[in-house]
Amino acid sequence: MIDSILSASGASVVVIAPHPDDESLATGGLIQAALAHGARVTVVLLTDGDNNPWPQRAVEHRIWIGSRERERWGRRRRAEAHAALDILGVSDESIRYLGLPDLGLTRRLTTDTAATVRALCGALRDADPTIVISPSLADLHPDHSAAHIMSCLALAAARVRAKLLSYTIHGPTREPQLECVLDQRARERKSRAVGAHQTQLVLSRKRIRAHAQRPERFAIEAPCGGAVMSPVQQLPWRIGQVSTALTEIVLIANNRVWFLGIERQRSVVETGDTPRCVRDSDGRLSLQLPEQLDIASPAFVKLAIRVSSPWIYDRWGWVRLGASK
Repeated sequence: MIDSILSASGASVVVIAPHPDDESLATGGLIQAALAHGARVTVVLLTDGDNNPWPQRAVEHRIWIGSRERERWGRRRRAEAHAALDILGVSDESIRYLGLPDLGLTRRLTTDTAATVRALCGALRDADPTIVISPSLADLHPDHSAAHIMSCLALAAARVRAKLLSYTIHGPTREPQLECVLDQRARERKSRAVGAHQTQLVLSRKRIRAHAQRPERFAIEAPCGGAVMSPVQQLPWRIGQVSTALTEIVLIANNRVWFLGIERQRSVVETGDTPRCVRDSDGRLSLQLPEQLDIASPAFVKLAIRVSSPWIYDRWGWVRLGASK
């Protein structure tokens, strides 16, 4: 049960939510439990949820949505989060709004890694958490998996030694699990908090209400230290020869990013000064790391398609490499 870690003396909990409503859906019960145990709770909203066109079209009866309309929608969703957290007992001064791009966290993370991590570092240092709750790396929504990577890199960069737990909204919850059990009063309060996100109920009321009734389960994540890795890392993907021109490997470590084309495997392994990704004759991928590359942070890798797609959810997802130092 999660109460054993929430009841520790001096507990400080930081909840990281990619969008307004994630904080209520995933941790509405946990927030109540933490406050009941006397823990400090800080909620960090990474985006304002402003890139949310279909609910906005339905609510505002409009087709065209420009920058002004998105900004206005973001203010509305931020106000909904404020109302929801007030219901859950979180004070105004315990909410941090980072204003990062909705549906753009992966892009921001991979194009400006260091600055993106710094944005979260400040909130973590201010809160000095003993427990951080973030989305799971396995969550299918790219903003959620990117939020997990941001959390790990920020914890390492800020040198905050906190227990990291993760939640999943889009996809199956990973093992092992801690469960937050809600009594009837807590369930009703969480339901009211979820209901405060009125814009999200317009098109997805049944799905969101159903998710809000599920038990809150959290996976225990590995410590966010540097990665211990062998020079050759076998990757979990296998692709055809034709697909190599359409895909690439994205590697994030040490607050920087590498975009690696997929090469044909050579008889002699030569890594050079930068990482390489190679494909063997059976289509299996491996990552070759230069000896001089010291991984001082958690390391993550994903198989990405080079062409744009209207599909929101991540087809292959991210993988964390190596063991923590």
